Amino acid sequence: MHVIGLTGAGKSFFLELMMRQFLVAKKGFCLIDPLGYLYESMVNVVAHRPEFADRVIFFNPSKPTDYIAGYNPFQYDKSQGSLIAKRNTIAELLLQVFKTDPAIAQRLELVMRRAIHPLIEAGLTACELSYFFHDDAKIRNLILSRCSSAEVLDSWARIDQLPARMREEKLGSFENRVSKLTELEMIRATLGQTANTFSIPEVVEENKILLVNLSESEWLSGSDANVIGTMLVNDMHQYALRRSKEDAENNPFYLVMDEFHNFLTAKAENILDQCRQKGVHMILAHQRLNQLVSEHLNPKNAILEAVKSCARTKVIFSLYPDDADVFARYFAPELPEKEVKNEIYRTTVLNYSIEREIVHGRSRGESEGLARSSGSAGGSGSASGSGFTSGNTHNVSHGFDQDGNSLGHSSGFSYSNAQSFSEMNNAYESWSDSEGYSSGSIDMESEQEVMMLIPELGQELASQEFWSLDDQLKRMGSRLVGLPNQFAYIKYGSKKSALVKIKTIFPVEYDEEKILKVYELSARANPELYLPFKQRLLQWESNLIKLEQLDAPEKQKQQILPGGEASGDIIDLPDEDLI
Repeated sequence: MHVIGLTGAGKSFFLELMMRQFLVAKKGFCLIDPLGYLYESMVNVVAHRPEFADRVIFFNPSKPTDYIAGYNPFQYDKSQGSLIAKRNTIAELLLQVFKTDPAIAQRLELVMRRAIHPLIEAGLTACELSYFFHDDAKIRNLILSRCSSAEVLDSWARIDQLPARMREEKLGSFENRVSKLTELEMIRATLGQTANTFSIPEVVEENKILLVNLSESEWLSGSDANVIGTMLVNDMHQYALRRSKEDAENNPFYLVMDEFHNFLTAKAENILDQCRQKGVHMILAHQRLNQLVSEHLNPKNAILEAVKSCARTKVIFSLYPDDADVFARYFAPELPEKEVKNEIYRTTVLNYSIEREIVHGRSRGESEGLARSSGSAGGSGSASGSGFTSGNTHNVSHGFDQDGNSLGHSSGFSYSNAQSFSEMNNAYESWSDSEGYSSGSIDMESEQEVMMLIPELGQELASQEFWSLDDQLKRMGSRLVGLPNQFAYIKYGSKKSALVKIKTIFPVEYDEEKILKVYELSARANPELYLPFKQRLLQWESNLIKLEQLDAPEKQKQQILPGGEASGDIIDLPDEDLI
């Protein structure tokens, strides 16, 4: 799990909430805290829940107390596999913690291997490394007298044959780095113990809780804290590789690290992937992505790429803008393919509705006419006659249409009068005169049901503009920057993300008496776990006394000399390859 967010965004609440849940659920976990706040919070929690004290191991090299646990990453037994593999791993880790220049790292790693190997065989500690670079070779030769590797013995014999000036040029910078491991008494009291007082396999398999405080102080430098944290992570990883599939599935263990980049190396991808497969799940918290890039690693972005590819669960609190742009891309599959940015509408007829209405009508009209005509004619003949005609008409009509929706009325009057006379002898003459007159009127009313189409107006989409993917990613990035405190996006693999608010955790009241009591309960449950600070220092000093009292077997003394008989093949390398 990868947890990232600004200071004060809610990461500590989230981590503490998980650890409280692990505690109550009797799940095993280890907290490595380089700041100390989470460590102190969890100590207070356990102090108020003393029933959990027998499961808790307090490892606090940040200050001297009466409860100092010893930790020796050089301790070896055959269950760990190859001694050579162990020494090579430790050498590589130390050089990365020391931020060694890659240009000389390979040469220094070879020297480191040749120094670590005899210390592991002799059952000694990292605090004795400096004796391999002193001008006085007495203690170094005592350590080498217990070494069975001909390769290692021959290498140091060749180094001894180098002129002092050349030896100083080759080893001087390395001596400066190693000597810092024993400058502070707290390192001697913790890393200087020949035996681990707590067992990583026991912590993992028995669901214990290992709380580690690596906060920088006058007793513990940041570099020393990084050495301890890196070694602990390595031991967790090495033990995880030995777990059975059944243990991995049935008994998960959780390693919680704040500012985790201080404790991972260039092989982070292997560590994360292999630990996950073996049921040791890492919860990695920090603030910014650029913390995961180091010029002293090869490649320099090894940790960053490991976290991107292996930590599938992301818990994302409020971020810096640069980091938000990176994490926004994790949400790209969730963004809509077409999200409208702008729309333009126009008014148009969307539909028609039919309405029925009764229409009333009325019409009225009148007409009148007069016509007259006359004529005459003459001829020969004899005839006579006369005639007269007259007449008039008058009519009125009323009616409805067949649907009964119209009403009409009309009336009219006309008459005509005509006279004619003719007389003919041998000659004739005729004339005529006529006159006509007519008048009329009409009055009509109507009622009719009419259907009308009424237009329905509305807005019609005329054009659309969509957000581009880049625009959507920028908007998502802005949301990540602006997240309120205690809000986080949780994303697991390809599943849809969820925005959640982390529950507020109220600090447990500090009670020094209860804290001392819970330390006592932990010590009772683990009798060999703790010693007071002063006694731990005395134990480290006793390591040197034992070395000085050693009487090396004659055979092993001969191994120190060039060409001496030894088990294994002596690799004949040039001096520059040896150092």
